[in-house]
Amino acid sequence: MHYLVESYVQTGGSGEPAPPARPDAGPGARLLQSLYVPEDELCLSLVEADSPEQAGRASAAAGLSADRVLAVTLRTGACPADVPAGPGA
Repeated sequence: MHYLVESYVQTGGSGEPAPPARPDAGPGARLLQSLYVPEDELCLSLVEADSPEQAGRASAAAGLSADRVLAVTLRTGACPADVPAGPGA
């Protein structure tokens, strides 16, 4: 399964987060991609793992917190039009 791991990072005023302490994702998980949102001090990591707990451990192995872990479905292109809009949409 794929999981989106939200991590809040402190930049220390530099504008960029510190590099991960250990770049490996840990056993049983694979870090696929990360996005950093500087305005929110937020790192979103896409992790392939067997469970949300493994995804969280992969984030910890990379030196990041796992403030929230969500199961996600990967799609090519835009989400389908019949997916309900989220709050505030």
